[in-house]
Amino acid sequence: MKEVAWFITPHGFGHASRECAVISALRDLIPDCHFHVYTTVPRWFFQDSLGGGFTYHELETDVGIVQHGPFEEDFPATLRKLSSFLPISEGSAPDAVRELVENRVRLVVCDISPLGIELARLAGIRSLLIENFTWSWIYSGYASRYPELNPAIDELRKIESRADYRFQTEPVRGRLPQLPLFAPAARHPRKSRAQVRGSLGISSSDACVLVTTGGIPFAAGGWKGVHFPTGIRLIMPGTVEKLTRSGSAIFLPHHSDFYHPDLVNACDAVVGKVGYSTLAETYRAGLPFGFINRPGFPESPVLARYIRERMSGREISLEDFLSGSWVEDLPSLLRLPRRPPAEENGAALMASRIQELL
Repeated sequence: MKEVAWFITPHGFGHASRECAVISALRDLIPDCHFHVYTTVPRWFFQDSLGGGFTYHELETDVGIVQHGPFEEDFPATLRKLSSFLPISEGSAPDAVRELVENRVRLVVCDISPLGIELARLAGIRSLLIENFTWSWIYSGYASRYPELNPAIDELRKIESRADYRFQTEPVRGRLPQLPLFAPAARHPRKSRAQVRGSLGISSSDACVLVTTGGIPFAAGGWKGVHFPTGIRLIMPGTVEKLTRSGSAIFLPHHSDFYHPDLVNACDAVVGKVGYSTLAETYRAGLPFGFINRPGFPESPVLARYIRERMSGREISLEDFLSGSWVEDLPSLLRLPRRPPAEENGAALMASRIQELL
């Protein structure tokens, strides 16, 4: 049995989604591989994506940015958490270091988690950093407003440089040409478009749009009284406690019975916060993407540029999204051309390279 550990940032679900795609592809290549997942992303997310074959360890793997909802950042709280998280030592997570050694882990894969890189070094195990951005780079975008971040930025850069291997994935900030670059990594759908639509009571002739804010639930309080266009069905995960129907809209719980890639596969367009996994799964499906930028978040321009250059999409302002006025533009979004589904999935290519490392 080959043991591999994964340390995954809990910053939304995008990084967990990416690594579930890579883990699934690696499991196809090495059936006797067992995975140890360290994160605070909920266990159910990995259970839904992977089924089994992994051991879940609840552990805070980085600070990221403290958020209140999908669009509101709290930097004073972020700075307080960083001050207690850094520097990282064996005392930061002694159980994890012991587990890595006792389980004879061969490789520690880190999706932008600095903790995984440092604990792997302390345990004498090789580490692989997978990123389309790093926390040192993200924090650098805020350093002019919060100079207190500079010591953390310096420390994180040192940690990132200690990774034995490093992969970059599109859409990438600051391309480092000496590193391997991979296409977006996305989970595969499991059910057909017709199966998912049938389960939701959506006819084959209806246009359907998925509305998502990723791994952070969103309460659509500003949309009361909004008239949704006739003949267009909307699926909105993460907005209610149980499945609810209202006119042409279907509201789903944050954790529902529907696998997110299946929902993408059942729709004709996606509207959502610009984030890695939503972009990757929309890119894989070739759908038009109505994307909402996160004001001031350094990664957002990189993702938005990729959508404009490589996908079919249109920007929706945050104000229009919060007020619900964006629904007036749904017909024009649906008229945008669909692109052929992506032939390359970065997950399979990364898994092949990891197989070589093992």
